[in-house]
Amino acid sequence: MNDPNQLRRNPLTRRWTIFSEGELSPEALVERTRHAARERPVVDHGPCPFCPGNEAMTPAEICVWQDGGIRYSRDHGPAGSNWEVRAFPNRFPVFRLEGELGQRAARNYDVLNAIGANEIIVETRDHQRSWAATSRDTIARSLLVYRERMRDLTRNPNVGHLALYKHVGMRRASRLVHPYSQLIAAPVVPERVRRELDAFRLHYIQKERCLLCDITREVDRTSKDLLVVENAAFSAFVPFFAAHPFEVWVTPRRHEAFFPNLADDEVELAADVMWRVLGKIEKVLGSLAMTLTLLTAPNPHYAVQLGYWRTLGDDYHWRLVIIPRLPLMADLYRGFVMGTGFDVNPILPEQAAAFLRAAE
Repeated sequence: MNDPNQLRRNPLTRRWTIFSEGELSPEALVERTRHAARERPVVDHGPCPFCPGNEAMTPAEICVWQDGGIRYSRDHGPAGSNWEVRAFPNRFPVFRLEGELGQRAARNYDVLNAIGANEIIVETRDHQRSWAATSRDTIARSLLVYRERMRDLTRNPNVGHLALYKHVGMRRASRLVHPYSQLIAAPVVPERVRRELDAFRLHYIQKERCLLCDITREVDRTSKDLLVVENAAFSAFVPFFAAHPFEVWVTPRRHEAFFPNLADDEVELAADVMWRVLGKIEKVLGSLAMTLTLLTAPNPHYAVQLGYWRTLGDDYHWRLVIIPRLPLMADLYRGFVMGTGFDVNPILPEQAAAFLRAAE
């Protein structure tokens, strides 16, 4: 009789993942994913608004990386096509800067206006260039622009939460191929984030230690089979409770709650780990779409203003989450996940990490 599937719980979200190993072997999962990547080539659709020379197709830039540093258009004027990284407002923003919050009740429900910010950050001039195929320097420049825009937005105490995400590779839902990220500044902290903050705070109250620091140390000490790559300042590993196949977390070894506090001497080390991880994922799974999410603590000015999370700097820890988008996962398990609340992962994290470590 085969051993039963395992359930593993994420201590940050309290959500369970079922590791269903019977339907696909790890080798079959990898091969089917590589086949899907080959069979779904990237398709371009007309002129790209993010390529140099097409700046008029987007809103006016906020800032660029130019001549070795960040230059704001308010101080230096528009850069035209002379840029290496470019940040500008989303043409169709989810959150807008203009207006008042207007917090109110409507039909006995809480309502407010979606005031905040929604920015696009184009990290490279190269069209169809994935991060896995780009340089460490390009990734380092991107991190510096992320940090600068987050620092600028957190000066506003009405901004509650910052979120940054990007998609690498072509997805069914997008017609844009050029690599870019989206930065969101919201006037509230989402409930998912609040639950995670509560888990971090409870762990800190009980043990006077950061939960993610403990998870990272566990990988270093007794769970090396989960490690993918590392250097002096960052660790990249598949979490023991990974909800997605080949999910990887990149965490700073130095405890830090807020990504905007990333130190100058850590930028190149962070870029090094990210570049190596993305390259390994692409070598194992092929040129597949991936989602990168930067998870950081809420705006500390907002938190202090409302009297929330007084121990936020001690108990939370920022991280980057990389999730390859396997087409077959949606086909196999979407209904089950939506109907039950369980995540399903057909490959154990230890096996996924072994595949990635071996990729050179």
